[in-house]
Amino acid sequence: MISILVVDDNHDKLARIVSVLTRIPGISSHHIDSCEDLVGARDCLVKRRYDLLILDLRVPNRAGDHADDCAGGDFLREITVSRTLLKPFHVIGLTAYEEALQKADPVFLEELWRVIRFDAASIDWESRVLGCFKAGAARLLIRRPPCRHCYSNRTPNAGARSRVGFTCKLG
Repeated sequence: MISILVVDDNHDKLARIVSVLTRIPGISSHHIDSCEDLVGARDCLVKRRYDLLILDLRVPNRAGDHADDCAGGDFLREITVSRTLLKPFHVIGLTAYEEALQKADPVFLEELWRVIRFDAASIDWESRVLGCFKAGAARLLIRRPPCRHCYSNRTPNAGARSRVGFTCKLG
């Protein structure tokens, strides 16, 4: 089952992101967790490895605090070096602020992740998020280990990293 974490302090934007994601066949709101600050994001990433993290680049450390243009990029660096945070398989940065986009883009490029400009008056960002999701989902099928409910029906000669032949008991 796919798991998605969305970190955004703007409730309208968060609702639009969830709406876009739930248009994907097989994705429902049950697959999506959300939080409005970096403290909440850390709590989530300590407990679970997400397939996808959609991160607002200008998000406060704590709810009610001032949001900083560098917060998303700094948090991404923290994720990549932390031993306690479970690094998501794929990250999409999403921001309405050009300054935040320019500051974070090199950090995202280091990990081959994507930053997308959000514009409330446009739907261009939606197709870009969906495109990134589809590309990321294809990579997940190769990299992600089977869930704990899965069993292998592959032949002994199959490669250890192969997902071919795994069947999930839960459907």
